[in-house]
Amino acid sequence: NEAIARNIALLRTVAADWVRAAPGSSAAHLQLARALEASGAIAARAAQDTNAIDEARHARALAERPLQRLNAMVDEARLDIEVERFGAARAVADSILGGWTQPSAEEARLVATAAALTGHVGRTVSALRMTAAYDTIWLPPPHERQVAPIVPAAEALAFLGYASCGAPVDSMRVSAERTVHALRAWVDTAHREEVRRALMDWPATIAYDEMGASFDHRPANGANSQMAREWALAHGDATVERAYLGQIKDQMRLAMPGDADPAGVFVDARLALAVRDTASAISEIDFYGLDAVPRFGLRLTEAADEGATFVRMMALRADLAHHTGDARTASHWAQAVIALWGNADPELQPVVTRARALAQP
Repeated sequence: NEAIARNIALLRTVAADWVRAAPGSSAAHLQLARALEASGAIAARAAQDTNAIDEARHARALAERPLQRLNAMVDEARLDIEVERFGAARAVADSILGGWTQPSAEEARLVATAAALTGHVGRTVSALRMTAAYDTIWLPPPHERQVAPIVPAAEALAFLGYASCGAPVDSMRVSAERTVHALRAWVDTAHREEVRRALMDWPATIAYDEMGASFDHRPANGANSQMAREWALAHGDATVERAYLGQIKDQMRLAMPGDADPAGVFVDARLALAVRDTASAISEIDFYGLDAVPRFGLRLTEAADEGATFVRMMALRADLAHHTGDARTASHWAQAVIALWGNADPELQPVVTRARALAQP
């Protein structure tokens, strides 16, 4: 922790020196914004206070290229979320969607994140598909040099988009089937299984509650921890999940809040609920998620699945608060969901309708 704190302070010093040396540089201001974010100086506390949000806005104003401006805007939306300015975050995300109706493959990842944060499933999926032409998907060791071809990668990214947003289920199934068909056409039999796992495991893990265990689900040998626990639950074995929950309680004593990614926290909470452990679900969401949102940093907006599941995590927390009689907490997170997903696509409006019911004082 001391080493991390030292490096954060050093990064802030270097970034501030860069801004002083090149005050007209968008990149310098954006780096300073991220350094300030890491140190917790996100919003202004007093007049003339140097803070991350203002620096991101400076970066946006000074941007000379569309991609520079887009990066600054996504950072600004994330920083607004970190200080619970959810309406402001949605306004920035809406500006992104309005200004980048035809993004390049390089810009598409950030557009997908903006769409996910505001509940636009169609835009999320279409933008994610485009990223297959820019973001290389490598297989994990020992297959580092094997690359997933663009066609099945694009279909798998569509599956990921639908799964992350939680709807529509029919589209999840269709995109999963299209991924399998594309794999048969574009990947040789010697590598097909490894490529399939690289592309399908994570979306299938997120989609478990909506689709159940898929053909890709399997026990711990070769599967991620969450997929293996889902496989066990699907086969009537709750002991694996309960053992995990016992371990995580011990780990929380040494872990830092916000150490996990939003999508992982969301999946873990739903798995805890699958074994009727509401207390553990609430603990995971609060400790690793909503009590430490500023500590997510870039992870919150680095991928569309993180943005979409973050909003769904807030909706889940509101529901859990309601069921435990905590009306204040339920209303707080329900209002956050409404602020971000209020104009979401029709497929996600049931989430918003539920939030509106919980947001009533």
